[in-house]
Amino acid sequence: MQIIQIPCRQDNYAVLIHDDETNLTLLFDAPEHEPIAKILQANGWDLDAILITHYHYDHVEAAASLKNQFNAKVYGPKLRSEGQDYINHYIQDLKEIRFGNIHIQIFQTPGHIPEQIVYYIPSLKSAIVADTIFSLGCARILGGTAQELFQSLELLKQLPDDTNLYCGHEYTQSNGEFAISIDPNNQALIKRIAEVKMLRSKNLPTLPTTLSNEKSTNPFLRCYDAEIRKTLNMQNASDEAVFTELRLRKDSF
Repeated sequence: MQIIQIPCRQDNYAVLIHDDETNLTLLFDAPEHEPIAKILQANGWDLDAILITHYHYDHVEAAASLKNQFNAKVYGPKLRSEGQDYINHYIQDLKEIRFGNIHIQIFQTPGHIPEQIVYYIPSLKSAIVADTIFSLGCARILGGTAQELFQSLELLKQLPDDTNLYCGHEYTQSNGEFAISIDPNNQALIKRIAEVKMLRSKNLPTLPTTLSNEKSTNPFLRCYDAEIRKTLNMQNASDEAVFTELRLRKDSF
C-alpha cells in the first residue's frame, strides 16, 4: 500500500492512498486538479473515492472536476447550513469506513470550523489531519471555538506517538517562528527549526510530521509545560486557558 503527498496550489497538500493488491485509490482533499490528475495518470491509477476533511475552497476546488473525470465517489462532512452538490455520501455520523483493504477511522475535530474531519488509517500509521493541526502550530479559528479546537487536539494526542500526520499546508517554518518565541529553551524545538530551514532551503516538504515530534515541539500540544506557562505568566491556569491564550497570540504574531 502506498501513500503519496501531493503539493498543490501555493502551499496546500493533497494525499493519495493506493492499494496495490486491489488497485483501489483514495484521495484526501482536492485542492487542485492538475497535479493530482498527473500523479494518477503517471501511475496508471483510477480514482475511486475522494474524502473531504472540510469545505474551505483551497481543499475542495478540484473535487467536482476530479469526480467527473474519474467517476469517483465523494465523501465528506455535512455542513450545518447547506449541502454540497458534488458530495455522494455524508459521513459525519460514521466512526469508521472501509474501502477494500483500507480501513479508516473517522474523528470529528471541530474548532477550525464546526464541520472538520480527521481520517486515521491504522495500517499506515497515518492520519490525514488537514487544517486541525499543523507542524509546530494549529488551525486558526474560523467558525469554531477555542474550546472545540483544544478538545480536538487532545483527542488527536491519544493516537499512537508514531502516527504520521499529513497536514493540509506547508506552514512549518512560519509556525516555528512563533513556537520559539513562546518556548525559546526547548532543545527539541531548536533542532526541529534547524531541520525545517534546511528542508525549505532545498524546496523540500517538512511534512508529514509525527505525533511524537509535535508533542515535543508544538506549543499547542504542550499547554501543560512549565516554561510555556511561565512565558505567558499563566502558571496556575488550566490547559485550555493556556491554549486559548496561545491561539490569540499566534493570531496577532
